[in-house]
Amino acid sequence: SLVKRRGATVIAVTSQSKIDQMLAFGADFAIPREKTENVELLRETLKQECGLSSVTVVADTVGGKMAETGLQMLDQRGRYVSTGAISGAMVQLDLRLLIYRDLKLFGAAQSHASCFADIVSYLRRGEFIPRVAAQYPLERLHEAMTEFRKKKHVG
Repeated sequence: SLVKRRGATVIAVTSQSKIDQMLAFGADFAIPREKTENVELLRETLKQECGLSSVTVVADTVGGKMAETGLQMLDQRGRYVSTGAISGAMVQLDLRLLIYRDLKLFGAAQSHASCFADIVSYLRRGEFIPRVAAQYPLERLHEAMTEFRKKKHVG
């Protein structure tokens, strides 16, 4: 993955049925989503399965309750990146968490052109292989969306 290129330890949060796929894709650890329902449970799971009590960066693609939990898991001067809100756009944030941990929050809807150029160069050199669950021609868009909504794909 792109973050592993930078030396990150990747902890994926996913459904139980996708754990093996996430590990095969390069995640160092994969935690079932049900173990992230509250901060205490996630902290215990991180400690037992990963040997960690907090993380440096959270890359959140779903939002909702996971955003609130993810923010609480950050180290001092940690960074939180949101790229989606499919589980909910509205979250509660205790500003003391942001202030006293000196956190940085980022929204990432699109990258800079230089980032895109870097990704293309990784692809050309075979250093990065995107994961594509399926491909559909445009005339089968309805079928593609039906499959997407089932949430059985990875990536």
